Amino acid sequence: MGDLHRLKEECEAWKEKCDREDNRKTTLLIQKLDADENKIKEKELVTKLGEEEKANEEDLSEKEQLYKREVNELMNKNSELEKEIQELEERLDAKVATFTKHSEQLQIGKKLPENNINFTAIELMKDNAKNDTPLDISCKSVVTINGAFVLQNGQALLTFEDEEVAQRVIKKSSYTLNFNGAPFLEVRAGPVHLQQTLKFEVNTCISTKKVIVRNLPLGLCDEYLKDKLELTFYKSKIGGGEIENVECDQINNSAHITFLKTGVVGHLTKRRTHEFIANGHAHEVTVEPFIECNLNKLQLCSGISTRTVLLTGIKEAQEAEEDIQDQIEIYFQKPSNGGGEVEAVAYCLKRKRVAHFEEDLNSME
Repeated sequence: MGDLHRLKEECEAWKEKCDREDNRKTTLLIQKLDADENKIKEKELVTKLGEEEKANEEDLSEKEQLYKREVNELMNKNSELEKEIQELEERLDAKVATFTKHSEQLQIGKKLPENNINFTAIELMKDNAKNDTPLDISCKSVVTINGAFVLQNGQALLTFEDEEVAQRVIKKSSYTLNFNGAPFLEVRAGPVHLQQTLKFEVNTCISTKKVIVRNLPLGLCDEYLKDKLELTFYKSKIGGGEIENVECDQINNSAHITFLKTGVVGHLTKRRTHEFIANGHAHEVTVEPFIECNLNKLQLCSGISTRTVLLTGIKEAQEAEEDIQDQIEIYFQKPSNGGGEVEAVAYCLKRKRVAHFEEDLNSME
């Protein structure tokens, strides 16, 4: 009986143990189902993320290609623009160089060299006793500035009396000269290309009724200046007189005063400076005659001397300049050498020389 009771207890224990394992198995199965479901969801999510990543990569690749194309286009455009800028800069430099060259050629100094003035004609003056028209002093000057020709070492200028002889010598071009036993020299003859010549006419008119007052005080209105100028230069004690008109020039800090009668200008300009009182302060002003200058008939030309020949290739000659000049003149005076009557010869042996030509560009001075 005791063994049977013990076996029943063991059987009951094993049943309970089986029930617990069945419950545990059921729980594990449920967990496995949940895990499988989660696994499926995770796979779907991974697949979706993979597809999105692939789409993003494709989009990024397209954008990258588009960016590269845009960068290449911009680089090509930039290269074209740089090339265009370089061409424009070169054109600008060329134009600036041309402008500078012409500007230097056209530039005229403020002071012209002193020159003797010859009177060529006399005109009878009309009786102006009843006519109050001012007799202004007028002067017309014609100025010619010839570009000098620089004679280099081993060169000579040969001027003939006859233009045809010079052209004949230039046409033959090559000559063989011998200077006192020295080796024969091959001398080339060519035309003389002269630099540009500038010619213009300067018309100068000095008014007998108008002056310029300079160095006026600053900061005064035109009406006040006019009144003060009339009061100052109307006074006979300083050589003034009755005033016709006053024009103020604030930009140049000056004024133009026109008098009714001639002679006042001469009296005022004898003293270069005068006292001018404005706003209770004394100022020193300068009075000058009104001079109007006009530049007319500006001409710029260049040419080739018709009677002068340029000889080159005489560097190896070792004689004195005068001796070489004499031998050149003797050689080219002979008709057998194609020459003729020589008017002047200039040779440069060791240092450069400057040759000046007359206005007609035909002969040396």
